[in-house]
Amino acid sequence: EMCIRDSLSYALKYIFAGSMGGDDKRLAQLLLLSCSGHSGSTNIQLKMTQTELAKLTGFSRQKVSHILKSFQNKNLIKLGYGMINVLDKEKMGSYL
Repeated sequence: EMCIRDSLSYALKYIFAGSMGGDDKRLAQLLLLSCSGHSGSTNIQLKMTQTELAKLTGFSRQKVSHILKSFQNKNLIKLGYGMINVLDKEKMGSYL
């Protein structure tokens, strides 16, 4: 189960990824932050659109779409209409 310490760790990693990592790592970290309120570590449904992710990251919607499709091809997520299913938080975290 996610605790405040884990959420803070993810937040700090997100900030760091924004300055030192690539765009894909920044988006992966944001997805992990979004998972922090959910129990369990597999099949977490996030109700958010690619447009919302673009606004949160400052990326274009096209860039977000491209990165998300890359994550889906790596079996990190599954995309659906208005939602993103994070298949395994730990696997997503190891991507960072």
